[in-house]
Amino acid sequence: MTRIACLLLTATLAPAVWADEPYLARNDMVTVTRADYEAELARLPAEQQGILRSTPERVPSFIESILLMKTLAVQARNEKLDQKPSVQAEMRIAADRVLAQRRLEQHEATLKLPDFTKRAQELYAVDPSAYEEKANYHASHIMVDFNCRTPEAAKARAEEARKVLLGGIPFADVVASYSDDPTAKRNKGDLGWRTFEELNPTLKEVLPKLKKGEVSEPVSSNFGFHVLVLHDVKPKRTRPFSEVKGAIVEKLKGDYLRTQRHNFVSAITTDSKIQVNLDAITALANAQRPASAAAPAVPPESPALAPKAPAPGKP
Repeated sequence: MTRIACLLLTATLAPAVWADEPYLARNDMVTVTRADYEAELARLPAEQQGILRSTPERVPSFIESILLMKTLAVQARNEKLDQKPSVQAEMRIAADRVLAQRRLEQHEATLKLPDFTKRAQELYAVDPSAYEEKANYHASHIMVDFNCRTPEAAKARAEEARKVLLGGIPFADVVASYSDDPTAKRNKGDLGWRTFEELNPTLKEVLPKLKKGEVSEPVSSNFGFHVLVLHDVKPKRTRPFSEVKGAIVEKLKGDYLRTQRHNFVSAITTDSKIQVNLDAITALANAQRPASAAAPAVPPESPALAPKAPAPGKP
């Protein structure tokens, strides 16, 4: 970890002694402010923003990356790189990209969302089985593997483990003494909650037949012999509309916003006033093509780039 990151991490995890300071980090060339932090954060996908906001230990390195970027940018200006036409073009495009994204967000914010409740109820009523929650089983096991054992010896050891367990020895102690499952030290034999579909074939056959708290006879799988204990069962059920309404409405909202964005963008890309210099585009595309490659005409990627049909009566 760099010196900057170490200092920032200490400040992040310690009491906010810098709370009244106007900067987050600085050197003799640049200062990183909260506005810089928020602006750079806004560039990230929503999922990454959430991760960064929920994990304070990631913030110092993120701030350090901003400080590095700003320092390099100052150095670039000192070297007059910002005066190069190609760099200026990149900067304009970068600015346009930010503004374009903010314009889309502004348009979305002005939309009046309809009430999706009725449509959500209709979708739910069409196929309630789509909201079915599978049966879940919570079980633990003791596994005796076939390593250096015959199947008969493995089964005998599993039967012994079952007998000890039924004799009142705590499950965790029996697991520690008998189980060959490599994860047993970590989970004490607890398999957690599993849907029926997630169970291996052996468990699928045995668990549904057990009662809560019941200990199974040793059952064989490809891994060895298992002694299973069923702790609890959540039976299959169809989730009521009240439980799934939020998810359905959220999907409908997302679909609606995507459609509105598509319509908003299409109004620009299909504008009849767009003028396209197809010859110049073809020349550009061919100029950047490797010399050995053929040079077919440029296929239009959008209606705006498609050659317009001649008016009726004109060649």
